Amino acid sequence: DGNELSSLDGTDIQHAYERSGMLEVTLTKQFRACPGASFTDTVYVYPLPEVYLGTDTHLCLNGAPVILKNRLDMPAEVYHTVWNTGDTTETLNVVRPGTYSLTVQTEPLGCSATETVTVRKDCYMDIPNAFTPDGDGINDYFFPRQLLSRSVAVFKMQIFNRWGQLMFETHSMEGRGWDGKYNGKEQQAGVYPYLIIATLRNGQTETYTGNLTLIR
Repeated sequence: DGNELSSLDGTDIQHAYERSGMLEVTLTKQFRACPGASFTDTVYVYPLPEVYLGTDTHLCLNGAPVILKNRLDMPAEVYHTVWNTGDTTETLNVVRPGTYSLTVQTEPLGCSATETVTVRKDCYMDIPNAFTPDGDGINDYFFPRQLLSRSVAVFKMQIFNRWGQLMFETHSMEGRGWDGKYNGKEQQAGVYPYLIIATLRNGQTETYTGNLTLIR
C-alpha cells in the first residue's frame, strides 16, 4: 500500500492496513558483511463490516412496527447477523420500545462490527386509572398528562357514569382535565368509563377506552 517501515535493532515490525484487498508485502534484510536478502509475498486484507441502523426513532402504540436493518451494503464475503434479541435475520420488526443492536460478522477471520439504536415510545399516552379530587393539589384531576402533544393533532376525552351519562368532555390538550364534578356538583366515588380519541399528525387515529376510579 506504499508504506515502508524499517528496524535497525531487529525489533518486530507491525503495520495496520487502512484498506482491504490483495496487497504485496516485501521483506528486505541487509547484513553488514553478507549480501542482502529479499522475500515477497501477498496478503489478503479482509474489510471490516460496516453497520448503520439509522438515528434513534419512536414507536406508536397499535401502529406499524419499526423495521430495523443495516442501511449500508452488506459485505461481499460470507457474513452472519445477530441482534441483541437473539434473532439472526437481516431485518428486525420492533413492536416494543427499547435499545436494539445488530452485529455483523464476516468469514473467515470473524471480523465484526456492532451498531445500536434506541426505539422510544411516542404517539400515545400513559393513562392513569385513578384520581383523588380532594383539593390537596395532588392527583386532583384526571387527564393523560404524558400525552406527547408534539405527535397529536386532534384530541377528545369523554367521561361517563355507569349509566352511560356524559359527565365530562374536552377537546383541549392544555386543560386540567376532569375534576370529579358534574354541573359543579361533586360526584360519588366509584368507577367511571372513559373514551379518549387522539389523531396523530400522520393521520393515524388511536382510540382508548377503560375505567377510571374516583377515590374520595
